[in-house]
Amino acid sequence: RRRVPEGYNSSNKAVEPEVFMLCFSSWKFLSLLCVAVYTPKVLLAEPVFLHSPSATIYFVTDINTTCTTKDAANISWVNVVNNTPLDSSTYGIRQENDTVSRMTLSGMALTTVRGTLVFDKFICRATALSGTKNSSQFGFTHGSVPSFGQRPRNAMLFEGNETNFECSFSLGTPNPLISWTFTSRLTGKQTSVGMVSRNPGGNPLKLKIDRYDAGVYTCQLSNQFRTVKASATLSVNYANQAEIAFIPTSTVALGSKVDAICTIEAVPLAQSADLYRDNEKLQLSPSARLQDSFNTTVFNFSITVDSNSDGNYSCQPGGYSRSEPITLTVIEATLVDKSLPRLCWKLSSNGISVIHNSTLSCSTEGRDGCTNASFPKTSYVAVNNGSETYCVIPLTLIPGKTYKCEAFASNDVFERVFTGVFDDIQTPLGDPSTISVFVTERTRESFSVEWCVKYSGGYNQISSSTIHKMGNKISITFKLSERSDSELKGEKTLVGNLLPDTSYSVTVTLTYPGGNVTSKTQIIRTRPTNSGSEVPTIVNSTSDVAAPNSSLGIILGVS
Repeated sequence: RRRVPEGYNSSNKAVEPEVFMLCFSSWKFLSLLCVAVYTPKVLLAEPVFLHSPSATIYFVTDINTTCTTKDAANISWVNVVNNTPLDSSTYGIRQENDTVSRMTLSGMALTTVRGTLVFDKFICRATALSGTKNSSQFGFTHGSVPSFGQRPRNAMLFEGNETNFECSFSLGTPNPLISWTFTSRLTGKQTSVGMVSRNPGGNPLKLKIDRYDAGVYTCQLSNQFRTVKASATLSVNYANQAEIAFIPTSTVALGSKVDAICTIEAVPLAQSADLYRDNEKLQLSPSARLQDSFNTTVFNFSITVDSNSDGNYSCQPGGYSRSEPITLTVIEATLVDKSLPRLCWKLSSNGISVIHNSTLSCSTEGRDGCTNASFPKTSYVAVNNGSETYCVIPLTLIPGKTYKCEAFASNDVFERVFTGVFDDIQTPLGDPSTISVFVTERTRESFSVEWCVKYSGGYNQISSSTIHKMGNKISITFKLSERSDSELKGEKTLVGNLLPDTSYSVTVTLTYPGGNVTSKTQIIRTRPTNSGSEVPTIVNSTSDVAAPNSSLGIILGVS
């Protein structure tokens, strides 16, 4: 018989194998048969506990705990004080399977054995073929749900101060875990803060406050029986320096309007504000609104600019400090000369820096007698004549028209700031200046012309007209009388008895008391003589440019 090396089988049981020879003999045949036989001898290992109750089992209204072994075993619960197994029915013990035994107690069953459980000690005992194994010793103790001793309290503090939020428990077995969370007032996000502790003396949360600490702080007590929470709100009082600005600009024209905007971010919110000019409080009531940031209040003071509006302005929200001052500069433009061909104005302001250039822009709603188009706005660069006086030289204004002019100025601080409006600049009535002549019809032996005076304002009532023809030169003369302010447009005039396919030079002359004016010479050619019919063609149009949605007359001529 021979031993082979020991090992372990799949059930973790020790194996001690043996090999021996088994021989058979036959006297009849005088033979011998021998067979080698392998016979393992199994040695069972002791039971092993995978789980047993902790040293102290806390309970309030029920008990539910287990003992678990690695391999199959009979598990009993034993009172180590008298080394007596516990009665299964009395103590709610049940072997759930080969490796798990559970104790479940509640209600009256727990009340009956409560005294024994609390004062004695116990073990789990696992019994198998290989032997017996005891678990670690454990006991039962009354537990309790957590209860606050100190709760955190609401606080309203100034930025930069320090504070403690207190939190402790008066009840709780086992000792509850004390932890903190913070929900930000600004972002709404929740985060864990502070330390985690089971200290019976509590777990205070210490803060050095800034505005971002405003929000809700929650203390949580937690043990195996329950979690309880208590919260407190921290309001942080703070204030940024108030700021003031002028909208649209701090350089304004006399008679215009400007808004003084006073802004402050503060908690608690500013409820009112005052506006000061050179440290003198102004009797103005602002409108108020909240900006996107819910801690920012905007106060709007509306100012109508007069000659006393220059100065240093500051604002002071109620309960908070005053802003740094800013300067409002008022530019006053005064028309000092509106004689032709010059228009001059004077700029003045308290504390304004040197003006580098100034511009005048003028427009009129008068109409051109020929095209019926409004005059566009025209800008003129002004010349500084010294003493803050600026002149447009020359200023080409149409006689008899009323203008509205705007003055602008610029320097290193501001650019193209509106400074004033000059209304009712009416130029004196002048004499006819420019004549425009238009061909309206043309045939083999005649043509028709129409004329207008673009800029009239003098004598413009027609009293008579003559047509003079000398060879290929034709002159048309109109006599004007009776002064009037209306625009002048001549009616269509027919010139006949002409040769076909011949060029004529045409001029129009207006005579009036004190002088005359003649149009530019225009060459007009009559139509040629053709056999048969002619294809209709456009012989003249008063304009080849038209605005959208306008009307345009087209003249067709057929010879």
